[in-house]
Amino acid sequence: MGFVRTGEGEAYGYSDTELGVKYRFIEESDNSPQVGIFPMIEIPTGNAAKDLGQGSVQAYLPVWVQKSWGQFTTYGGAGFWYNPGTDNRNWVFAGWEAQYDFSSTVTVGGELYYHTADTREGEPGAGFDIGGYVNFSENDHLLISLGRSFRGDSVVSGYLGFQYTI
Repeated sequence: MGFVRTGEGEAYGYSDTELGVKYRFIEESDNSPQVGIFPMIEIPTGNAAKDLGQGSVQAYLPVWVQKSWGQFTTYGGAGFWYNPGTDNRNWVFAGWEAQYDFSSTVTVGGELYYHTADTREGEPGAGFDIGGYVNFSENDHLLISLGRSFRGDSVVSGYLGFQYTI
């Protein structure tokens, strides 16, 4: 679900659908991190006219690295976004996160990120998010995030999602 507030008003409704698959090709050990890819596709199910979606299929092709020490985990990486459409540009996103497992149910963390411009008239941006997730079961997870940009357009963003793990 998405909520957008601009100078032209507000919109609320179902936004684009994101599907992805994680594939780890280097296992983590005591001395080395795990390395994997996490390709995703954004399916245009939201109303682009109300800023609840992009209006076209997008794809993200990242490489991620992760290392854990007990209940503390840090990970990040970078990837390429395929962003078709008039006046759109393909762009790069990079981020790094640190998180702590307070229990097998609750994890909290923070992230820093940077991205290049995604439109011809756009600017690069950077910001931070804090959030976490609640594990209701081995398969069902609630994801929560709140953040703010500090470079580029001034944006406060939030995310509430459900993740089903196979």
